[in-house]
Amino acid sequence: MARHFAPVLGCLLFAGCGSADNFATAPVKGVVTCKGQPVSGGTINFSPITMGKDGLAGKPASGTVGTDGTFILTTYHDNDGAVVGKHRVIYSLPSTDGPVPKFPCANSAPIEVEVKAGSNDLKIEF
Repeated sequence: MARHFAPVLGCLLFAGCGSADNFATAPVKGVVTCKGQPVSGGTINFSPITMGKDGLAGKPASGTVGTDGTFILTTYHDNDGAVVGKHRVIYSLPSTDGPVPKFPCANSAPIEVEVKAGSNDLKIEF
């Protein structure tokens, strides 16, 4: 029985690690637009650029963009938002099997937004 106890104990200890390293997040939802019109589909990614005390910026967040341009971000758990602080935002077109669709805002300058503590309802304009 002792030989079975050590692997189980190891798994329990490993499973408990890591959650203390999570950065504080805040709920983030919003809409992605291009030239004033909602985009349809794709993915939005928020990459933290604000450094914490330890020199780390935190984990990026992502969300699926709906057909109406809306999104909800996830970092550690479903719909938990993004790490509080400044982020660089990237929009990726939906993947297709055919030719890549033309995206009129593809050459837009990088966008930076700040996620604040509390709920965030953002309009991301490309």
